[in-house]
Amino acid sequence: MHGPHGIRINAWFRIPGAMRTTSESYKQRAGRLSLDGIEFDDFKDCPLAPEALRSLRYMHDVEHHTVCYLRDLLLTPAHRDPDITSFLACWVFEEM
Repeated sequence: MHGPHGIRINAWFRIPGAMRTTSESYKQRAGRLSLDGIEFDDFKDCPLAPEALRSLRYMHDVEHHTVCYLRDLLLTPAHRDPDITSFLACWVFEEM
């Protein structure tokens, strides 16, 4: 089954009763993460455990590759769908 702009829609992706959102409501909620209130100097006296640092490094790497994911998605037919491109614009704004 294909949706508008030739994008495939698989029925098994749909979850009955699942919460739905729109790109408009997402745009209203989108925003960059605020680092206000984080006292980074406190980590000098009370450093994070090596396991926590390893997890943070992994998450940083994943987040840092947002631009790669965006580039790959924009090379697909998805770039013709205004809802998808609107979401991607918000997504990359939040991640960068």
